[in-house]
Order: sequence, then structure tokens, then C-alpha cells
Amino acid sequence: MKYVYATLILLLALTLAAFIQQNSQTTILRYFTWESPALPLSLYMVVAFAAGYLLATLLGFTGGIRRKVKYSVMERENRKLKDELALRETASAGETVLISKEEETAPERPEGQGDRTAALSAPSPGGGEGDEAGEEEI
Repeated sequence: MKYVYATLILLLALTLAAFIQQNSQTTILRYFTWESPALPLSLYMVVAFAAGYLLATLLGFTGGIRRKVKYSVMERENRKLKDELALRETASAGETVLISKEEETAPERPEGQGDRTAALSAPSPGGGEGDEAGEEEI
């Protein structure tokens, strides 16, 4: 692959040398009252090409920065929405605490210790203060 790149660079250099050779007449650029020194036409054209290339590169670079900033903002919002969705899904599932068969057959404890008459559940998505789905008996 190195040889392909070297060959392409050599061809570009030869093409540029031929362009400079064939466009060697001196030219004066005039813009309103300003005049440039008499330089070969090929020099002006190469400078104009290089300036355009640099300008396009800079504009492309700023577009890439804008894209990265927009991507990070969108990723942050996506993460926030995923967290919110997870919270809503757990709330709508009404997570209840279940007691296994082993715990149901366990010996009775003295009063006030280990009383499990109610299981916790998350409030329903549309529920308010009057919602009675907060506790269930087992």
C-alpha cells in the first residue's frame, strides 16, 4: 500500500510541475485600486487551490464538531428517557413482595416480630392518593 501512495504522490508532483511549466507567464492581479506584484499565473492558481482546500477542511472540521456536540446531547437525552421508561415500567408492573412456601410454613414468632400481613407494591401509573392498590394481604 505504501507503494501505491508513493506512486500517487509522484504523479501529483509531476502533474503540478507540468502545470507550472506551461503556465509560467507573469500576471498582475488587480482588485479595485490594489495591484499584486507580477508573479507566474501558476503560482496564483496553486495558492488559490491551497486556500480553497484549507477553507473546505476548516468548514468540514467545524461541521464534525457540531455533529459530535449534537450526538452527545442526544445520547444524554436518550439515557434520561431510558431511565424514565425503566421507572415507569417498574411502577406499572406493581412490584409486589411474595412470600415463599417455606416462609408460610415457618413457626409463628412472638407478636410484633416478623409480622408479614401486607406486601409492598408500587402505585399504579395513574393512581393518586385515593388509590387503594398500595397494600395487599397475603
